This record gives sequence, structure tokens and C-alpha cells, in this order.
Amino acid sequence: MALKRKFSGASGKGKEPSAKTIAAFVAAAAKGNKDAVKKFYLKYPDHVDAADKTGRTALQAAAEHNQVDVGNVLLFAKADPNKPAQDGLSPFLTWTMTLRTAETRKNDYRFLESLLMAGANVNARQEGSGMSALMFYAVFHDEKLCDYLLKKGADPTLKDNRGKTARDHANEMSDHFAMDASYSEGDSSYVDLKAAIDKNILKLEKAEKEWPQRPRAAKVLSRELADRLKLLPS
Repeated sequence: MALKRKFSGASGKGKEPSAKTIAAFVAAAAKGNKDAVKKFYLKYPDHVDAADKTGRTALQAAAEHNQVDVGNVLLFAKADPNKPAQDGLSPFLTWTMTLRTAETRKNDYRFLESLLMAGANVNARQEGSGMSALMFYAVFHDEKLCDYLLKKGADPTLKDNRGKTARDHANEMSDHFAMDASYSEGDSSYVDLKAAIDKNILKLEKAEKEWPQRPRAAKVLSRELADRLKLLPS
């Protein structure tokens, strides 16, 4: 079984779902309703990437709400992990750019793994801003995710539409906290966040220096993900 295999639906090939049906499909994905999602793509196998009136696809909605099982179902049905929605975010970027509590994040990026196995571009950038997932997380305290993205081939030398790299964004945020009155008064939350961002700055600086000597990241990632395809349940 290959992840990118087209799901063969029953008799719905060529049928056009209504806007209401698409909206219900996207809403079901957001809620983690696997049965409703399966029912839709069995009937409309050519419309798994259909967007609702707000421009969201079912995979983007599942990514936003970290609905892992529904995400795997959609990816098996060949939903596109790189298709940008109306907000300029692909499902991959939606997952990485949705802030979650530590409790929600702790289930080890299973959704992210599935997206990457399905061919998600780890260096995708938001339309309009040019922000990548690495740029976004460089300024937040989830060091584990910053490390994860770098290991998966995220390019630390990419620049957004303002010419800023991930390290530039982290430096700006670190400077902001250094000048903030709450931080200067010793607020522990600011102290902890600034310390984490400063650690990310050092990691990104090291990654930038190592980047030219690294093997082609895309090839390395491709080999790694090919080895993992067999782990995805059919």
C-alpha cells in the first residue's frame, strides 16, 4: 500500500457535491467524524480537496483541530497536503501555525508525520507573507518542534517577503522581550519564553552554517519518508 494511492470510491466518480454537502464534509473533518468523512469521499472520490465557502478544505480543518485519524483517512484518499486555502495556508502550514497547549501538542506530531509522508513541503510558505513553519516556530517556545522541522529538512536560510530568515524573526522577538517592561520586572513567563527563543536562535545560527554542507535535504527526507510509508494503516 502506498500512501498516495487514489482511493477508489463506489459510484460517485464525476458527481458534484453541493456547497452544503461540502460544508458538512469540512465540518465533520474538524470535529473528527471519521464516518462522515468516509461517507463523503466514497460518494465523491474526486472532491476530497473541495473547499467550503470560507476557503477551507477538509484536510486543513482536520489539521487545524489536530484530528489525526481523520487526517490519515483524508491523506489515504489522496487529499493534497500542499493545497493552500483562502488564508494562504496549506494543511501542513495550518498544523504548524495553529498554537496549541502543551497538553495538546504532546501526542508527538502524529499528524505532522502523516502530512510529511504524504509529500507535504516542509519549506512551504504562506501566500502573502512568505512565512514558513520554521520562521513561525522560531519565535515561540516549542523548541522540540523547531528541532523537528530542522531535522525534516526545513531550510533555515529561507527569507520571507520582508527578507527575514527564521533567525531574524527569533532575534526580533528576543529584542522585544528584552525591552518589555514586564520582562524587565522579572515576570517568569517572559523569562522562560525569552530563554527558549534565545536557544532557538543558537540552533538556527548553527543550522544556517551547516546548511551548505548538508546533503540535499529533499532527497534525505524523501528516503526517510519512503521507509515509513509501510507504517501507515490502510
